[in-house]
Amino acid sequence: MIHRQQVILPVLVDRLQRYNALEMPHHLFAELAFSLAVGISYRGQDTIVNLRGRDVRTIRVGYVAELFEKDRSADFEDEEDRARVREGQEFDRRTLEDLRALGIDLVPITLPDRYPVDALGFLLTAEAACAFDELTRNGMDDLMVRQVKRAWPNVFRQGQNIPAVEYLRAHRIRGLVMQEMEEKLAGIDVYVSPAYGGSNLLLTNLTGHPAVVLPNGFRAGDGTPTSITFMGRLYGESALLAVAHAYQEATTFHLRRPPVGSEA
Repeated sequence: MIHRQQVILPVLVDRLQRYNALEMPHHLFAELAFSLAVGISYRGQDTIVNLRGRDVRTIRVGYVAELFEKDRSADFEDEEDRARVREGQEFDRRTLEDLRALGIDLVPITLPDRYPVDALGFLLTAEAACAFDELTRNGMDDLMVRQVKRAWPNVFRQGQNIPAVEYLRAHRIRGLVMQEMEEKLAGIDVYVSPAYGGSNLLLTNLTGHPAVVLPNGFRAGDGTPTSITFMGRLYGESALLAVAHAYQEATTFHLRRPPVGSEA
């Protein structure tokens, strides 16, 4: 039997190859989201969602309160960097107001903190090294232009030296983090987090929770965009896409473009 995703996903891949994140027309986001919601099957049951018709007020939405409320600029010494972070935080807080204006009752949540998530980052290094193992072993990584300390070629090389015992021990903790994440999201379908700051980006790379990142402002200094992250439950893409779609339809950031070339 042919599942729907076997027919739909190749079409989506083709479209994604023809449009990058800034070039994709906004109407394709809704089409893509709907196709994903219809086409992805879990345990043999298709999830069919009409994004335009779903009432997002019925979706339980949380936000990582600490990351919106604390002054993240305090982590930077350079005043220019601090100003950029403060500007981004204002955009993030405005995002919460935009969601409340849609009738969404935002619930404050906290992220897992029982285990040292930052210490597990090398698991992603090992996975990246494995994915690009042939590139590294054949010496093709030398052809990559960026070769500074934290550039991808050096990440791939470092990953070759991670001991298997440490990798497996860390995976045990990874499983515990995933269990705690499930506890933290009890009663929540979707949550909102700043794109940067805190451990959310690393955390959800480790746990596999789906995400949609959308523009939520443009910096006054150079006109470059800032972004906000919507996170869903495991296998909860339909609710996630519905909330992200509602936010995008209520704002106009996706219709603007940053300056390029001599205009920057």
